[in-house]
Amino acid sequence: MEPDEIAELGVLGILAEEDASLPRIRERLQHGFGRHWTAGHGTLGPTLSRLEGAGRVGRDGETYALTREGRERLLSLLRRPIDDVLDPTQRRHLRMKIGFLHHLPPRERDEELARLEDQFYRAREERTAVYRAHERQLGPERSYRRDMQELTVRLLDVHLEWIRELRDRQRPPA
Repeated sequence: MEPDEIAELGVLGILAEEDASLPRIRERLQHGFGRHWTAGHGTLGPTLSRLEGAGRVGRDGETYALTREGRERLLSLLRRPIDDVLDPTQRRHLRMKIGFLHHLPPRERDEELARLEDQFYRAREERTAVYRAHERQLGPERSYRRDMQELTVRLLDVHLEWIRELRDRQRPPA
Protein backbone atom coordinates (compact mmCIF):
# COMPACT_ATOMS: atom_id res chain seq x y z
CA MET A 1 0.00 0.00 0.00
CA GLU A 2 1.33 3.42 -0.95
CA PRO A 3 2.11 5.99 1.79
CA ASP A 4 -0.78 8.24 0.63
CA GLU A 5 -3.17 5.32 0.99
CA ILE A 6 -1.89 4.53 4.48
CA ALA A 7 -2.54 8.17 5.41
CA GLU A 8 -6.04 7.88 3.93
CA LEU A 9 -6.67 4.69 5.89
CA GLY A 10 -5.60 6.40 9.11
CA VAL A 11 -7.68 9.55 8.55
CA LEU A 12 -10.77 7.67 7.40
CA GLY A 13 -10.43 5.19 10.26
CA ILE A 14 -10.36 8.01 12.83
CA LEU A 15 -13.26 9.82 11.17
CA ALA A 16 -15.29 6.59 11.17
CA GLU A 17 -15.03 6.75 14.96
CA GLU A 18 -15.57 10.47 15.52
CA ASP A 19 -15.81 13.78 13.71
CA ALA A 20 -12.53 15.53 14.35
CA SER A 21 -10.29 18.49 13.59
CA LEU A 22 -6.85 18.08 12.03
CA PRO A 23 -5.09 18.38 15.42
CA ARG A 24 -7.43 15.76 16.92
CA ILE A 25 -6.85 13.38 13.99
CA ARG A 26 -3.08 13.80 14.35
CA GLU A 27 -3.35 13.24 18.12
CA ARG A 28 -5.42 10.06 17.73
CA LEU A 29 -3.09 8.66 15.07
CA GLN A 30 -0.03 9.50 17.15
CA HIS A 31 -1.59 7.88 20.22
CA GLY A 32 -2.66 4.73 18.38
CA PHE A 33 0.13 4.28 15.85
CA GLY A 34 2.98 6.62 16.82
CA ARG A 35 5.61 3.92 17.09
CA HIS A 36 4.64 2.51 13.71
CA TRP A 37 3.51 5.54 11.77
CA THR A 38 3.66 9.28 12.31
CA ALA A 39 2.22 12.05 10.24
CA GLY A 40 2.17 15.78 10.69
CA HIS A 41 0.45 18.64 8.93
CA GLY A 42 2.62 18.03 5.84
CA THR A 43 0.92 14.66 5.33
CA LEU A 44 -2.44 14.97 7.02
CA GLY A 45 -3.39 18.39 5.59
CA PRO A 46 -2.96 17.31 1.95
CA THR A 47 -4.62 13.96 2.72
CA LEU A 48 -7.68 15.71 4.16
CA SER A 49 -7.77 18.07 1.16
CA ARG A 50 -7.65 15.12 -1.26
CA LEU A 51 -10.35 13.28 0.65
CA GLU A 52 -12.53 16.37 0.80
CA GLY A 53 -12.06 17.01 -2.92
CA ALA A 54 -13.08 13.42 -3.66
CA GLY A 55 -16.21 13.76 -1.49
CA ARG A 56 -14.94 11.25 1.07
CA VAL A 57 -14.98 13.72 3.95
CA GLY A 58 -17.04 16.79 4.61
CA ARG A 59 -16.10 19.76 6.72
CA ASP A 60 -17.97 22.06 9.07
CA GLY A 61 -15.50 24.78 10.00
CA GLU A 62 -12.42 22.99 11.32
CA THR A 63 -14.20 19.69 11.97
CA TYR A 64 -14.11 16.89 9.41
CA ALA A 65 -16.69 14.12 9.08
CA LEU A 66 -16.78 10.89 7.11
CA THR A 67 -19.20 10.69 4.18
CA ARG A 68 -20.79 7.59 2.65
CA GLU A 69 -18.08 7.66 -0.05
CA GLY A 70 -15.47 7.92 2.69
CA ARG A 71 -16.86 4.84 4.46
CA GLU A 72 -16.76 2.93 1.17
CA ARG A 73 -13.13 3.99 0.62
CA LEU A 74 -12.24 2.97 4.20
CA LEU A 75 -13.74 -0.48 3.66
CA SER A 76 -11.94 -0.86 0.33
CA LEU A 77 -8.61 0.02 1.96
CA LEU A 78 -9.26 -2.42 4.80
CA ARG A 79 -9.99 -5.17 2.28
CA ARG A 80 -6.67 -4.63 0.53
CA PRO A 81 -4.34 -7.55 1.27
CA ILE A 82 -0.96 -7.25 2.93
CA ASP A 83 1.59 -8.29 0.31
CA ASP A 84 4.19 -9.81 2.65
CA VAL A 85 3.93 -9.84 6.44
CA LEU A 86 7.73 -10.18 6.73
CA ASP A 87 8.45 -7.15 4.56
CA PRO A 88 9.32 -4.21 6.83
CA THR A 89 7.78 -1.79 4.33
CA GLN A 90 4.42 -3.52 4.92
CA ARG A 91 4.39 -3.08 8.72
CA ARG A 92 2.67 0.30 8.60
CA HIS A 93 -0.09 -1.12 6.42
CA LEU A 94 -0.42 -4.15 8.70
CA ARG A 95 -0.66 -2.12 11.91
CA MET A 96 -3.05 0.45 10.42
CA LYS A 97 -5.23 -2.27 8.93
CA ILE A 98 -5.49 -4.19 12.19
CA GLY A 99 -6.08 -0.96 14.09
CA PHE A 100 -9.23 -0.23 12.07
CA LEU A 101 -10.31 -3.76 11.11
CA HIS A 102 -13.26 -3.50 13.50
CA HIS A 103 -14.98 -1.30 10.88
CA LEU A 104 -15.43 -4.28 8.55
CA PRO A 105 -18.59 -6.37 8.84
CA PRO A 106 -17.98 -9.32 11.25
CA ARG A 107 -17.78 -12.03 8.57
CA GLU A 108 -15.27 -10.03 6.51
CA ARG A 109 -13.26 -9.16 9.62
CA ASP A 110 -13.02 -12.88 10.46
CA GLU A 111 -11.95 -13.66 6.90
CA GLU A 112 -9.26 -10.94 7.01
CA LEU A 113 -7.94 -12.20 10.34
CA ALA A 114 -7.91 -15.79 9.00
CA ARG A 115 -6.02 -14.59 5.91
CA LEU A 116 -3.47 -12.78 8.09
CA GLU A 117 -3.10 -15.81 10.34
CA ASP A 118 -2.41 -17.93 7.27
CA GLN A 119 0.18 -15.44 6.00
CA PHE A 120 1.97 -15.38 9.36
CA TYR A 121 1.86 -19.18 9.54
CA ARG A 122 3.36 -19.55 6.04
CA ALA A 123 6.04 -16.94 6.84
CA ARG A 124 6.84 -18.85 10.04
CA GLU A 125 7.21 -22.11 8.11
CA GLU A 126 9.56 -20.43 5.62
CA ARG A 127 11.68 -18.86 8.38
CA THR A 128 11.76 -22.13 10.32
CA ALA A 129 13.15 -23.87 7.24
CA VAL A 130 15.86 -21.20 6.95
CA TYR A 131 16.64 -21.52 10.66
CA ARG A 132 16.97 -25.31 10.38
CA ALA A 133 19.22 -24.94 7.35
CA HIS A 134 21.47 -22.61 9.37
CA GLU A 135 21.54 -25.16 12.21
CA ARG A 136 22.58 -27.97 9.85
CA GLN A 137 25.18 -25.77 8.17
CA LEU A 138 26.70 -24.27 11.32
CA GLY A 139 26.21 -27.13 13.76
CA PRO A 140 25.56 -26.61 17.46
CA GLU A 141 27.71 -23.46 17.78
CA ARG A 142 25.91 -20.18 18.27
CA SER A 143 26.08 -17.56 15.56
CA TYR A 144 24.46 -14.18 15.12
CA ARG A 145 22.89 -15.27 11.82
CA ARG A 146 21.33 -18.29 13.46
CA ASP A 147 20.19 -16.17 16.41
CA MET A 148 18.56 -13.68 14.01
CA GLN A 149 16.67 -16.50 12.29
CA GLU A 150 15.53 -17.82 15.67
CA LEU A 151 14.41 -14.33 16.69
CA THR A 152 12.41 -13.96 13.46
CA VAL A 153 10.61 -17.25 14.16
CA ARG A 154 9.86 -16.14 17.74
CA LEU A 155 8.47 -12.82 16.51
CA LEU A 156 6.27 -14.64 14.01
CA ASP A 157 5.02 -16.84 16.86
CA VAL A 158 4.06 -13.70 18.80
CA HIS A 159 2.25 -12.28 15.76
CA LEU A 160 0.41 -15.58 15.26
CA GLU A 161 -0.68 -15.60 18.90
CA TRP A 162 -1.81 -11.98 18.60
CA ILE A 163 -3.88 -12.65 15.46
CA ARG A 164 -5.46 -15.72 17.08
CA GLU A 165 -6.38 -13.67 20.15
CA LEU A 166 -7.95 -11.02 17.92
CA ARG A 167 -9.98 -13.71 16.14
CA ASP A 168 -11.07 -15.25 19.44
CA ARG A 169 -12.18 -11.85 20.76
CA GLN A 170 -14.34 -11.32 17.68
CA ARG A 171 -16.25 -14.55 18.14
CA PRO A 172 -19.51 -14.31 20.06
CA PRO A 173 -19.61 -16.33 23.30
CA ALA A 174 -21.04 -19.85 22.91
